[in-house]
Amino acid sequence: MARNDNNAFVKQSNPSKRDGIKLIFSLGLAATIAGLGLSVSQAGTVEEFDIRAFEAARSSGQPVVLAVHAWWCGTCRAQKPVQKQIMSESGLEKVRLFVIDFDRNKKWLKSMNISAQSVMVVYVGPNEINRSMGETNSKKLSQQIRSALSAKKPA
Repeated sequence: MARNDNNAFVKQSNPSKRDGIKLIFSLGLAATIAGLGLSVSQAGTVEEFDIRAFEAARSSGQPVVLAVHAWWCGTCRAQKPVQKQIMSESGLEKVRLFVIDFDRNKKWLKSMNISAQSVMVVYVGPNEINRSMGETNSKKLSQQIRSALSAKKPA
């Protein structure tokens, strides 16, 4: 026992024990971060729509998902976290999901034969692989996104 500044007795902790606990905690934290880094690098990306990035990804033959959302759409609000969760899963590192605002991009969407919100279209290169509208079931959305990985790239 030792006295503190107020002359009261306080129990002293063992510095070597405290240092050991800090070391174990630090190593555990480092391992957790490394593990998270590993799973993040294996996940696909979710990004706001940018026509140049979208077209570059399609031109390269990369699997691309276009998710059409509107702020006022309840189905879109239900889809967004599901799509984000799916894209965080392992094995989707080659897939890019672009979220496009329906109201701001109607003319461009019309040129892509998309006339409504809550639509999700999967492309590999210039080819449309599949399309859904209003789907919120996580298993079905996952299958749709993963279909891009098994599709043949255009020659």
